[in-house]
Amino acid sequence: MAEESDLEKTEEATPRRLEKAREEGQVARSQELTTFALLMIAGGALWMLGSSFITSLMEILKRGLQIQPEAHIDSALLPVRLFQHAIDSLIASIPLFAVFFVVAAIAPTLLSGLLFTTKSLIPDFKRLSPIQGFKRIFSMHGFVELVKAIVKQSWLAELLHY
Repeated sequence: MAEESDLEKTEEATPRRLEKAREEGQVARSQELTTFALLMIAGGALWMLGSSFITSLMEILKRGLQIQPEAHIDSALLPVRLFQHAIDSLIASIPLFAVFFVVAAIAPTLLSGLLFTTKSLIPDFKRLSPIQGFKRIFSMHGFVELVKAIVKQSWLAELLHY
């Protein structure tokens, strides 16, 4: 019996088959859509929130470069100051991280809508084979994905370098 292939199918999927596939968590996904949405919204967020973010980081840097007189006496205060500056930097980053998190959570739903299913959480032990994993990594699809990632990174680096 010949194996079924997407190329051999001539009929459209029935609504029942589409519904069953959706119940199993098999929906259309696009890594490029998520990446594009994240890059565009992140760029907009940096444009809108960047000045306040930079101002906060500059203030933290100024405070960090000022040496307190008690730091000469007690060197145990230095790690405490470093930790406080790290916390302040993290707090200053929260608005940007919140925007990135929301976009990363919403972007995948743009293509296929919101989907909750537990069937995709069931482990598939056939996919845990190291040999099959290496075949997927070093396949033509893996090579194409690597080339796409390199092109994206070089384009982004060129765009940011201007």
